[in-house]
Amino acid sequence: MLTYQINNNKKTEIEYLFVDGGYLDKVISEVGKNFWNSDSLPIDYQKLGFRFDKIFYYNCLPGRKNGENDTDYECRINLSVEFYEKLKMLDKFHVFEGVTFGRKNKIRQKTVDIMISVDMLRHSFRKNMDKAFLLTGDLDFKPLIEALILEGMYTTVIYSDTSFSKELLFVADSNQRITIKQIHDWLPDEIKPNYQLPELKQNYRIESPVILKQGEVKNKQITLLGRDENEFWLQINKSTFWKFHSEHKLIWFYEDMINEKIKWIK
Repeated sequence: MLTYQINNNKKTEIEYLFVDGGYLDKVISEVGKNFWNSDSLPIDYQKLGFRFDKIFYYNCLPGRKNGENDTDYECRINLSVEFYEKLKMLDKFHVFEGVTFGRKNKIRQKTVDIMISVDMLRHSFRKNMDKAFLLTGDLDFKPLIEALILEGMYTTVIYSDTSFSKELLFVADSNQRITIKQIHDWLPDEIKPNYQLPELKQNYRIESPVILKQGEVKNKQITLLGRDENEFWLQINKSTFWKFHSEHKLIWFYEDMINEKIKWIK
């Protein structure tokens, strides 16, 4: 096992993160669009990778969309090139580009999965890392994870509920789910006020609430309260409250946080 020493003389395991950029883009776009009405969240990638010793990011330049003219396509290409160049400048980040094939609705990324597999196996064989983290939900990576496990490498799959394979999670040593709160944590601090989350309040008194429905989850009593069309509350047992401006998104956030569905009784 490779280790290195820090000031307090404690041994720390070396952890590498391998990112399927196409998968991450899809997750961020879906959550951003559905929760904050934005499909282009400006992620701070230094926050995403701060705990890891090295981060390897893999993606492709975008393929041409159906009916897209040369000017618009070149603009999207330039934006991607600019993004990759900025990512390459970040400490500990290493960017690798695959190839995009196809047109219209049959655009496919090629070589990215092979590049990730080769690099993860190479670093495992050379004992460069103690733990390997793979951010993806794609079933195609199951043979890779199985091979790493057989080599004795501890592997963790980082995935989102928006798209993942249970079979991939089953073969890994552990898994970590990307939550709405996690994505919000990755946003630059200066713009976070523009992307609000439900607000937690303890021992709070709500004036003249209307009970909308009641339920239970994980042995907790859940009550959905409302005061007007833009103010909704989730009361957890009797003393904990979550407040948000959308009933649907408030419930979604809480269920996403506890990773279980509320059973509504009435």
